[in-house]
Amino acid sequence: MIRHRLLIAAALSVGMAGLGGCISVLPKTQPAQLYRFGVEDAASPSTGPKLGVTLLATDFPRASQGDGILTVDGARTAYIGGGRWAVPAMIQFREAAEQAFAAHAVRTELLTRGDLGRSEANLKIDVTSFEARYHGGGAPLVVVALKVRLSGVDGKVLVDQPVRAERPAAANRTGAIVDAFDAATKDALAQVVSLTDGKVQGRTPS
Repeated sequence: MIRHRLLIAAALSVGMAGLGGCISVLPKTQPAQLYRFGVEDAASPSTGPKLGVTLLATDFPRASQGDGILTVDGARTAYIGGGRWAVPAMIQFREAAEQAFAAHAVRTELLTRGDLGRSEANLKIDVTSFEARYHGGGAPLVVVALKVRLSGVDGKVLVDQPVRAERPAAANRTGAIVDAFDAATKDALAQVVSLTDGKVQGRTPS
């Protein structure tokens, strides 16, 4: 009986040692670095009355709307390894739009759910390109392309035009590419803010 117990204990010891060895040699994966873009200061440049604008749902290319940082090289697409967006790009882009208006709009403001009753215009921003493009090697060019449509609550179209911003990455590194995404997004949204503000000139905010 004692011999039988000793054999069982020895077998368990060998099994645990083997399992420990397996665990120790498993490949270690580095955690992915998380990135954000389009972050603005929340302070508004104007404290006077503004025209309320409702930001409608934003469409986004399927390949770009998640947390992968999309790159394009001819007909090939890929996501940057070891890095991703902190939140899906589609959600982060809407947050960036809200922050851009809060920080830079002079005559307009994006409304929250509780303020929708005083909306005087509807803004639709559809993202048609949100990607880093490679052309013959080297660092990529980040392209942020939008289709912007602003209409009054009466349905009259005030703005219906494309907006585009491009920024070359300073180097073919994830951090530099993310910086280019950030700069291009801010540029594109600054154009949207300017278009929206410009189309309400001469009107009296509620």
